[in-house]
Amino acid sequence: MNSAHGEVAFLASSKNRVAVLKMLQQGRIDRAAIQAETAVSSATLRRILTDFEARYWIVRQGGTCELTPFGAWAVEEFTNFLNMMQTCSELQQISNGCPETSCRSTFDV
Repeated sequence: MNSAHGEVAFLASSKNRVAVLKMLQQGRIDRAAIQAETAVSSATLRRILTDFEARYWIVRQGGTCELTPFGAWAVEEFTNFLNMMQTCSELQQISNGCPETSCRSTFDV
C-alpha cells in the first residue's frame, strides 16, 4: 500500500497524470481520445494508465478506461487541493504588499 504522501507526490510530480485524470472525469473514454487531448506519448500514456490501474483508480475494458469510485474521489480531492494551493499562492502575493499588522489579522489561519 502506498502512503498518502507518496500518492500526493505521485500525482504532483506529473502534469500528464493530472491531465489524464481530468480527462477521465468526463466518463468512459478511449486511449486515442486521451492521447489526442493531452498530447502525451503512447508509451507515457501506457505507463500512466498502468499506474492508475495498479492503484485501483481506473478500470480498462477493451480500448476504453473509466474512473473507479476511488479514482473519482482521488481526482476530485487532488483538484480541490491544487485549487486551494493556487489561492494560497495568490493571497501570499497580495499580502506581501500589506503592512504586516493588517495582514496578520486578515490572513491568519
